[in-house]
Amino acid sequence: MPSSMFPCQCLNVPKKIIRLSEANSVVLCNLRPSQREKPKTEDEKLKFRISLIYDNVWVYEPVSKFLKEMSFPTKVALLYQGYGKDVMTSVVNIESIYWTDEAYPRLNFHHPRLMNRFIGPNFWGAFILAIAKVPKKTKIFSIEDPKSQEFVKAIKAYCV
Repeated sequence: MPSSMFPCQCLNVPKKIIRLSEANSVVLCNLRPSQREKPKTEDEKLKFRISLIYDNVWVYEPVSKFLKEMSFPTKVALLYQGYGKDVMTSVVNIESIYWTDEAYPRLNFHHPRLMNRFIGPNFWGAFILAIAKVPKKTKIFSIEDPKSQEFVKAIKAYCV
């Protein structure tokens, strides 16, 4: 995978967002490998190591499934990180998804202006910390969100 597809430092999904996901099935967390249940059997460990090699591990299975089953266009709320430690919340209208050979998605949508400062032209699956489908009438926006408060507000306003 080209390094341009990968955040410089993967931030963990905040615990409050994991709790929000547990309370609201609309919210899906892209748990980092360190946050997931550890492989127990040798087969599971081998599968995990292979996933690391092919980068499949960076898009957690529930998020990957949600993206694969998505019809277009679909409006979503995203909690995501940039290439550094920047965290933002955006509502965007996903127009399509490009899947690399490694099952690594690039989400295609018009980027709100602020988002371009942190992400650039491509939005890859590893940037996602959490995602939730929102109603079509939801306004598109982007805001810095280091404490994930804006994502929580958006979910409570549009998904609860």
